[in-house]
This record gives sequence, structure tokens and C-alpha cells, in this order.
Amino acid sequence: MKTATVLLLVALFTTNMNIFCALSSSKKKPGSCPEHSPESLGICVDLCSGDGSCPGNLKCCSNGCGHACTRPVCE
Repeated sequence: MKTATVLLLVALFTTNMNIFCALSSSKKKPGSCPEHSPESLGICVDLCSGDGSCPGNLKCCSNGCGHACTRPVCE
């Protein structure tokens, strides 16, 4: 009985942490991502997972292949 309770608590804690991490990395910041030219591809690595994973006012934008924290374009 105690083992089942501990396993249930661990499962609930893990699920809540995953939801918290997903919400914090998907936070939208103001501005738009700059357009990139098709002939200039960036590195093919995702350096961010959403605006919330970028510092300050930087946004997580496509660089043509992966994603990187980028200064937004004001609208």
C-alpha cells in the first residue's frame, strides 16, 4: 500500500513539473520574429524552445533551419 502511494505521488509530481516547464517555455513576448532570407540558413540546432526560454525581450525565432533567441522586430 505504501509503495503504491509513493509511486502515485511521484507520478503526480513529475506530471506537474512537466506542465510547469511547458507553460514557462511557451510564454509569448511582444514583437515579431525577423524574416530570414532562404539562402542564408542558420545552424540546424534548436537553441530555444519558446519565447519563455529566451532572456530579456528576445524571442525564440526560426533561423531557417533551427531556432535561436533573436531580437524582435517592432510592429
